[in-house]
Amino acid sequence: MSASAVPAETGGMGISAQTYDRFARWALRWFYRRVAEDLSVLPPAAKVLDIGCGTGVMLAGLARRRPDLELAGIDVAPGMIAVARRNAPTGLGIEFGVGDVVALPHAASTLDVVVTTLSMHHWPDRRRAVADIARTLKPGGRLYVYDFRFTPAPELTEASTGDGPFTGAPLERTHVPAAPWFPLRPFARFSLVRDEN
Repeated sequence: MSASAVPAETGGMGISAQTYDRFARWALRWFYRRVAEDLSVLPPAAKVLDIGCGTGVMLAGLARRRPDLELAGIDVAPGMIAVARRNAPTGLGIEFGVGDVVALPHAASTLDVVVTTLSMHHWPDRRRAVADIARTLKPGGRLYVYDFRFTPAPELTEASTGDGPFTGAPLERTHVPAAPWFPLRPFARFSLVRDEN
């Protein structure tokens, strides 16, 4: 979905950004907290982009844990970005902007980490998206995709084999618990490493 195809007042999924924000803070708070905890081990001053950042809940949590990181978030929905900017912790300098995963507003080889949470299953052209993410990552940079456990991800497998851009390490897939009290594990994390070329 391109940024121009999303009405400004929606969250990009047919609901308002304010409604999504309430849902993210209530139903998904444990999940976003877990992602921020996973990313809190990044190297000092790493440049991190969150694709499909929604209302910025995960980035706000990560910024509080690691104020030294250079954090940015993009989403195709202007309404999400407006709420994310209001949610951003004061003084921690998270940059938010409207953007599309197939045309990232970042120069080649400038990012240390790209992360996306519950966004990949919405991408209409995953091959182009993965290629553009690879373009923006530094050699040895990492891509972390957090999504529903049963989301098919053949594009990630292709990108991590043969001549793909993510052959720095084998594709890693791990289950991510939703909350300590929730018996199911509906989410997974896919981790890829950009090759050194």
